[in-house]
Amino acid sequence: MKLKMQNKQTFTDRLARSYFMLVGIILFLSFLVFYNTLVMRTSEGISNTIYSYAVELSKAKEVQDIFLEGNVNQRQSDYFKDIIEREKYVDYIVLANKQSIRLFHPDINLIGEKFMGGDEENALLGKEPYISEEKGTSEYQRRCFSPVFDDNHEVMGFVMVSCYTRRISSMYHDELMRFLGLFILSLLVGWGFSYLYARGLKKRLLGYEPAHIAELFIQREDVLNALNEGLILLDNQGKLVYFNGTAFSLLAAGEAYEEKDMEKMIQETIAEKDYQNSVE
Repeated sequence: MKLKMQNKQTFTDRLARSYFMLVGIILFLSFLVFYNTLVMRTSEGISNTIYSYAVELSKAKEVQDIFLEGNVNQRQSDYFKDIIEREKYVDYIVLANKQSIRLFHPDINLIGEKFMGGDEENALLGKEPYISEEKGTSEYQRRCFSPVFDDNHEVMGFVMVSCYTRRISSMYHDELMRFLGLFILSLLVGWGFSYLYARGLKKRLLGYEPAHIAELFIQREDVLNALNEGLILLDNQGKLVYFNGTAFSLLAAGEAYEEKDMEKMIQETIAEKDYQNSVE
């Protein structure tokens, strides 16, 4: 014979759970919006950074001289490498001529080799600076291309500045983990407040469940309405607080009164009694 175990949850337990779930949903939606906003801002920050460097370098007189001379000296190479080391969102700076042959690359072994990716065509056509995502020599990158022009506005080549898409994904992952940590911490704090609120409510209810209080109220009504004597309770301002059925029957005395008129009947009875006392 199997015995069914009944797991009866108290009202305060249900209230705490409901409040906790509400807090959890609000927090989840809030963090979802904040995370998406942060991802968008991070993505825009990366794109703006590589775009700014690509455009700035392509317009620099010294960079134009590199294309005219066809090579990069040590000081110029160190300058490009310093940007890569200093800037969070810059992994590569590449200079390539009109034949897509690299004039500069952080890896000296790739200088003189053909540019990889195939997304440089618009730059060689002199189009406006643009951003693309393509696989380079080793892996995928988010890349910005900006054409380099000579004094006659003829295209000499292009500057490409890029960031690994792998690193961008890693940034998103790190931010997600940070947000998840904050989300879990906020949930724990929300659970604590839910528990304290429910506990305080239970204390105010003197440990009774609402169903139990309703049951006691009904029992009280049944007992008081069973009395043969009329019972009327007024507060300090003379406002009606309670009356039983017998009191209503006695005051109505067969008249077409409703229970909502009880306070009016009481006021009339009191006024009549005061008048009789003054006559006497």
